[in-house]
Amino acid sequence: MTTLLAKDEQYHRPTGCKIAAARCFHPRLVPTLLLLLALPCLIGLGFWQLDRANGREAAGQLLEARAAAPAIALPAEVVSTESLRDRHVITSGRYEPAYQFFLDNRVWHGQAGYDVITPLHVAGSRLRVLVNRGWIPVPADRRQLPNVATPEEPVEVDGTAVIPPTGTFSLAQPAERWESIWQKLDLGRFQRLADMPLQPVVIQLSPQSPAAGFVREWPRVDAGVARNLGYAVQWFGFAVVAVVLWLWSAFKPEGGKS
Repeated sequence: MTTLLAKDEQYHRPTGCKIAAARCFHPRLVPTLLLLLALPCLIGLGFWQLDRANGREAAGQLLEARAAAPAIALPAEVVSTESLRDRHVITSGRYEPAYQFFLDNRVWHGQAGYDVITPLHVAGSRLRVLVNRGWIPVPADRRQLPNVATPEEPVEVDGTAVIPPTGTFSLAQPAERWESIWQKLDLGRFQRLADMPLQPVVIQLSPQSPAAGFVREWPRVDAGVARNLGYAVQWFGFAVVAVVLWLWSAFKPEGGKS
């Protein structure tokens, strides 16, 4: 009788289950649909972060190459932004503190502060160019404007020409009147309010420049490469976990319900 029962169990076992402890591959509908939806998204996010890391690295290499190239004199006429992007430039002129403003929400070593933005009247032309002279701490009383020294005599400015981002999000639409504290650097707004012809770049004052600068530890464009690579590893890891969970749900014990 025992022999007959054993044979009967063997005939009714799903194919591939040779012992009582075996688990049989039986993919389930809901986990499979979830995997088909999630897996492309997780893998796509991983490759997106890799692309961002590669883009930052390429931008960093280009910046290093342009920084190593000889400095160019800032033209006395308006030029295209791409011809000056990340180039080492020099120019001379006079600062115009009447149209100086402070760029808010700048942080240095965890301390809140401003970037000091001062227009420079380029010598021998009607053009102005905005110069980021560096970071200063916020005063103890935010209602008071920082007291910064600005030379009256002509200065020679040495730095890197950068293009301010145009898609910076702001909670409130900036007023169309002159303000001393700005939330974002908007060249178009400055040109409308100050009514000055303006080069379409901002000069980040070189740390070595003596032209009345402040803290100038400018972030590198490739500073986030390691972070992007870490995010990519995380997304690929989530994809692996999703596959493992799907396999775990697909191998049900013998006799289990699907």
